[in-house]
Amino acid sequence: MNEPLTLTNKTLERLRHIADGNGLEPNDIHLIESEEKDYVIEGKIRLEPQCDIEPRHYFGPVKGKDRRVLPHFAAMSEEVNRQKENFLKSKSWLAPVIKELQNEPGHGWGLQDGKIPLPDLTCVLAATENCPACGNAGGLTCTQCQGQTVVICPHCRGQGQEECYNCFGRGEDPVNPQKPCPICLGTRFAPCRYCKSTGKLPCPSCQGRGNTTCKECKGTGRITQEVAINCHAKIHFQILSASSLPSGLLRSMDRLGMAKLPKGHADISLQFPENPEEEKPQDALSIQAHLPYADIKVRLKNKAFQIAAFGKRGLLSGIPPFLDESLKPWLEHLEQAALGGPGLDAAIESRLIRDALKLELDGKRQANDLRRLYPVGLSPKTAQSIMRRMEQALRRKTLRTRVAAAVLCFLASSLVFAGLFFTPLHDEIAKAVSPSLLMAIDVLVPAAAAGFCRIVIIRSARWALQRHYPGIPVKMSQKIGKMGYGVLGAVLAVYGLFYAFASGKIAF
Repeated sequence: MNEPLTLTNKTLERLRHIADGNGLEPNDIHLIESEEKDYVIEGKIRLEPQCDIEPRHYFGPVKGKDRRVLPHFAAMSEEVNRQKENFLKSKSWLAPVIKELQNEPGHGWGLQDGKIPLPDLTCVLAATENCPACGNAGGLTCTQCQGQTVVICPHCRGQGQEECYNCFGRGEDPVNPQKPCPICLGTRFAPCRYCKSTGKLPCPSCQGRGNTTCKECKGTGRITQEVAINCHAKIHFQILSASSLPSGLLRSMDRLGMAKLPKGHADISLQFPENPEEEKPQDALSIQAHLPYADIKVRLKNKAFQIAAFGKRGLLSGIPPFLDESLKPWLEHLEQAALGGPGLDAAIESRLIRDALKLELDGKRQANDLRRLYPVGLSPKTAQSIMRRMEQALRRKTLRTRVAAAVLCFLASSLVFAGLFFTPLHDEIAKAVSPSLLMAIDVLVPAAAAGFCRIVIIRSARWALQRHYPGIPVKMSQKIGKMGYGVLGAVLAVYGLFYAFASGKIAF
C-alpha cells in the first residue's frame, strides 16, 4: 500500500510532470531540502444581531398575504419597536445562526461583514387608517363651486341672456333696419347660448360632481403603511496573532484571499457552544484553519531555487519561469513556422507547444488558456508569444489551400455570371418576373456568390488542418484575411462588369 504523498512530494511530482516533454528530464529536478509543517491559524467570529426596518406606504386597504394587521399606525410603530428591542435583547437568534454556521462549509471563515438571514424572525406588519385629508370620503369639496356642482355662466354673468348676436344689441333687423330684429324682437337681448338661459354652467373643476379626488389617498379614502422587519446576524471575522507564521505562508494567504481558504485549501473547525442560549451574543466563537505549508529548496540542473507550497491543493509560489529557457529550441522552430517556414511539425514535439496547438484548433486563442494548463514555470510573456506565433503558423500552413479555394471560387463565380449574362437566361428571367423582383435577383446573385466564396475559403482552411492533424478535433475558424477579401472584391467586380455589358452600358 502506497503512503499518501506529502506536500513536498506532490510539489516535486507536479514540477517533474511539467518538465517532462518540455526540454527537461524529470530527473533533472532534485530536492535539496524541505521544511514542511501543518499550521493552525487561530481566528474568532463575533456575531452581532441586527434588525433592518423597511417601511413603505400605499393607498387603499392592505394588500398581499402573510401580513400581521394592526388597528392603527401608532400601534404598528409600538409593535415594531417592541419586536426590535426583544430581538436585540433575546438570545433566541443565536441557536439558528450557529446551526447555519455548522452547515456552511467554511463555518464563516473570512466572511467579514457577512450576513446570516433569519427568515423565521422576519415579518411584515401593516396598518390602515382613514385618509386625514378626506376622512375616508375619497374626495374633497370642490373649491371652485363650493360643492354646488355649478358656477355662474361667465358669458351672461348669470343673467340667462346675452346681447343679441344677430343685431349686436341694436334691436334692428340688419337686413331691414325699419323692422325689429327677428331674433331679439327689438329687445336687444337673446337667450344665452352657453347656459341655455339658466345662468349657470357645470363646474369645470369637478365636472359637476361637487367634489374632487383626494390627492392624499388617490380617491381610495384610506392609507396603508407596512413595515418589513428583517432580522439577521452580522459576522465580524478576525485573525488572532499571526506573527509566528512563516512570511511565505502569510503572502500566500494574502494572495489567495481569506474567504477562499475554506474552498479546498484548508480544514476549518469552529468551536460551537454546547448550549447557545447560555452564551452571550457579543461573545466571539473560536475558529481554526488547519493547512499544510512547505518551504522547499529544489535544484534544477545547476540552478537552485526556493518554492513555497501552500494548502491542501498545493498552490505554488516562487517558481521561476524555467520553461522559458528549456523551450528555446522549439520556440525557434515555431517562430520559423510563423514566418512561413516548415518548423511547425518540429515545434510540436514539445508537449507544451503541442498543447498550444490543441488549444488553437479548439478555438481557445488567449494566453490565459495556455497558462491554465501551465500555471507555473511559464512566464505570461512567453505564453502570449506562443499563442500568437501558433496562430500565425497555422495561417501560413493553410495559405496554399486557401489560395486554391479562392481561385476555384473566383472561376466558378465567373462561369456562373457568364452563364447568366451571356446566354438568354437573364432576359428570360426579366420577362418572367416584375422589375422590382428582377432588381432583387440582380443584387442577391453577387451577394450569394461572395458569401459562398467566403464559406468555402474558411472551410478549406479547417479541412486542411483536420487533414494534417487527424487526431485533434478542429473547431476554430480562420479569418479569410486580405487575400480572401481581395477575392470577394474580384468576384463582385466581375459581376459588375458582366452586368454592365449585358445592360449595354459598355462594349467589349
